[in-house]
Amino acid sequence: MYCSQCGQEIIETARFCSNCGLPVPQKEELNYVMNHDAVENIQQKLKEIDNRKKDSVKKDNVLKSAINVAKKGVTAIDSAFDHSFEEEKLNDKKQLILDYPLPTSPKALANFAKYIDSVIVSQKRKPDALTDTWKEKLKQIYHFAEKQFSTTEAFVEIKKYYNDNDRREKRLAIRSAIGEYAPFLLFALLLVLCFFLA
Repeated sequence: MYCSQCGQEIIETARFCSNCGLPVPQKEELNYVMNHDAVENIQQKLKEIDNRKKDSVKKDNVLKSAINVAKKGVTAIDSAFDHSFEEEKLNDKKQLILDYPLPTSPKALANFAKYIDSVIVSQKRKPDALTDTWKEKLKQIYHFAEKQFSTTEAFVEIKKYYNDNDRREKRLAIRSAIGEYAPFLLFALLLVLCFFLA
């Protein structure tokens, strides 16, 4: 177990951190909060945002959206309202993900990283508006773990998720670049073939 304030390793029976003096949570409380709540809690909070009613939209967001829609020549206030509502929910989800507190035990942090990696992998074929936010959270976890738990097995696991994500990003960039230039490459290949066959 490690201190949530200074990162010092703490003996399981200790009531206070020997380095900074921070009180150590009781074992039952620590196990429940750190291992159980992180994934379930963020999932629950994201569902709450999804289930929010439209009448909770901030009026100034509706007005801004209505002005933008009106500028485009569309006069449908309902459309602006719906757009504003969805945009507000998306921004709230992004903020929740980025600001969500990280578990302080190495194993719970690794479990949280595993969950985030599974979310990113599930969105691989069809990334949604939150994919980049989840990637940023995984990066946040990696850097926190690197500072606090770099000598633990949990860090090795977190590093694996982080590196896997990085490799996926690079492959995606290469595929995107190839896809962008594929017509030109195909045309050049046909020209070369015609030249050699002639």
